[in-house]
Amino acid sequence: MTALLAALWSRIGGWVVAILAGGGAVLALLAMGRRQGRADVERQAAQDSLEAKERADAASAEYRADGAAGRLRSGRF
Repeated sequence: MTALLAALWSRIGGWVVAILAGGGAVLALLAMGRRQGRADVERQAAQDSLEAKERADAASAEYRADGAAGRLRSGRF
């Protein structure tokens, strides 16, 4: 019985190992793609946050430069 199993394994063992190696390579590529996608999303979010802060800073500087804050405090629009 063991001789029969050994003979069967010797015929299909290489194929089984090749299929497992191929599956491992596919899973590694999928994991790498997910990591890259996550990094791209985080990079875009950081860039959007920086742009929003720059726009807010510019609006704040414009608000202070035209004296609107003082006019609002004094009630003279």
